[in-house]
Amino acid sequence: MNAITEASPQAANPRVAWITIAGVLLLLAAEGLGLWHQARSNSGLDQQNGQLREALVRIKARTDELRASEARIKALYARLNDAIALRKGQSDDRLPLPRAANPKDPKADPPVIKAFRESGCEVTRSPNELGNLSVTYALGSSGIEFHRLVPLIAQQENSNTFLVIDNLTLERPESTAAFSKKPTALNARLVLRLLANP
Repeated sequence: MNAITEASPQAANPRVAWITIAGVLLLLAAEGLGLWHQARSNSGLDQQNGQLREALVRIKARTDELRASEARIKALYARLNDAIALRKGQSDDRLPLPRAANPKDPKADPPVIKAFRESGCEVTRSPNELGNLSVTYALGSSGIEFHRLVPLIAQQENSNTFLVIDNLTLERPESTAAFSKKPTALNARLVLRLLANP
């Protein structure tokens, strides 16, 4: 029994202890390296998440801004739709292609031109130029006073987005005395353009 007990400490090989220690250290190093790689990838994902968060905040702010402007956008859409006449059979859910009214039919004129006709202006239509999407109208009046003409022009300009006044000439009739305080019917000539489809 004594011989076996004395021989057992000598039987333990020191290499096994060193191999075990080296294996444990290698396992710990591999685990540490894996954790370090995982921490780096998590850091990259966290950075991407931060960028996505910022982008979502910007998109949400833009969406809120558009929602707040919805009434203005709808009003502008309605104004643009009212400024152009619809073709027959075209639906109202989108902006139509503009078209020109029949030059021989005064009833087919746009509302702006009708308003000028009703105020006493004579309207003459000019033919479209090649490649030009507007129709030119020459208007003349000798029976409208300045304080009525200015609000009429302002109202028609505000009512139609596609109205452009190219020329406005105002002349005082020769029969009117200089510096007269009485309302005077001016000789007015306008040249204006409206968007239209030839």
